[in-house]
Amino acid sequence: MYERIVQQAASRFSLSQEKTKQLLGMLVGQIFNPKRGGPAGFVNAFRDQDLGGVVGSWLGRGPNQSITPSQLESVLGADAISSISAKLGLSRETVSSAAAAMLPDAVDTLSEHGDLGVNVPDRLKGWLGNVLEELGHFGSVPTAVETSAMAGAATVDTDQATDDTARAGGGLGKWLPWLLIGALLVGAFAYFRG
Repeated sequence: MYERIVQQAASRFSLSQEKTKQLLGMLVGQIFNPKRGGPAGFVNAFRDQDLGGVVGSWLGRGPNQSITPSQLESVLGADAISSISAKLGLSRETVSSAAAAMLPDAVDTLSEHGDLGVNVPDRLKGWLGNVLEELGHFGSVPTAVETSAMAGAATVDTDQATDDTARAGGGLGKWLPWLLIGALLVGAFAYFRG
């Protein structure tokens, strides 16, 4: 799935596959950056810009709503876009446009059961190889307290998505909260066993 995201963006914005893959790695770094609150902080940054419905469409079922480059810059911040641009040697316009095009599918692919988790999935780490470490996005590992806080905040996000889905989904809406609770319990069990 990640290969398709990279190929489409590389073709659309006339970028090399390697630069596009690095850009995807940097976006993943933004999502899981513990200094910004991890995935829960990432989602909340969209909500703070009145883009909760947009990011919710990426986490939920159904089509992903698009985001404009200026909306993405308002969420991530001009400094983040400038930093990514400088590291990749690409213009700010190219970075913000390509990132805005890739982000909806990237978040959709990363999210499982409407939740981003608290760590980069191993399958993505393997696919990105050393791109994440080379780009310096994971200099600090969250402590157990930070991880617990991020997981709690992500649970609140999932609960809100569940409420929205329940209102829109009819019959599925009454079962979805139980499925999500079950998934959270299985995830918590696996986390504490690991």
